[in-house]
Amino acid sequence: MSEFKLDALTSNKIFERTMSRTYDLYLHDEIEGPDEYIEWNQLFRSASAEDVIYVHINSYGGQINTAIQMIRAMRETPATIVTSIEGACMSAATMIFLQGDVCEISDHSQFMVHTYSGAAWGKGNEMASQVLHDSDWISDLMHDVYQHFLDEDEVNAVIEGKDVWLTPAEVFTRLKKKTTLIEKETKEAEKAAAVEKKKQIKKKSVK
Repeated sequence: MSEFKLDALTSNKIFERTMSRTYDLYLHDEIEGPDEYIEWNQLFRSASAEDVIYVHINSYGGQINTAIQMIRAMRETPATIVTSIEGACMSAATMIFLQGDVCEISDHSQFMVHTYSGAAWGKGNEMASQVLHDSDWISDLMHDVYQHFLDEDEVNAVIEGKDVWLTPAEVFTRLKKKTTLIEKETKEAEKAAAVEKKKQIKKKSVK
């Protein structure tokens, strides 16, 4: 079986540790409440820079707040994270997939991005306030998580209710583009920092 890879099987949510300090996490079925992933987040936060954590994904999505908490833990870990799609990757699962330092997607896998589903309850003014809040909240989240992977128009279309379906080859192409853009931005930031440092040195020498 061929596989798209970019360097950058039950519903049980467990992790396994080997002598090589490699861990395997299985994100299968629905993403449930945060209590189901406490061990995962503990692992992300306790792992060292020498560790490698594989997140095997075959999920149609689930609770977005659980994904948000996991994303923070994944971004903070010094370990190398490898996210691998092995079937379905949809909704909130795509957000988790994109946090990988290395992203893999197997042939014939399904990939779909869409906006969240939710509900409001309470008094009329309270529901109206929640809807306005959620609109800003989901916009900030989507632009952050899908930055460089979806373009601005695509993100806005998703927020408005469009489903974006991608083939494994399309996902791989977008991941390569994302990596290139991030590398470019990193170099520009380093260059700007070096220029600013020279300015500060000159100011000190003048004094």
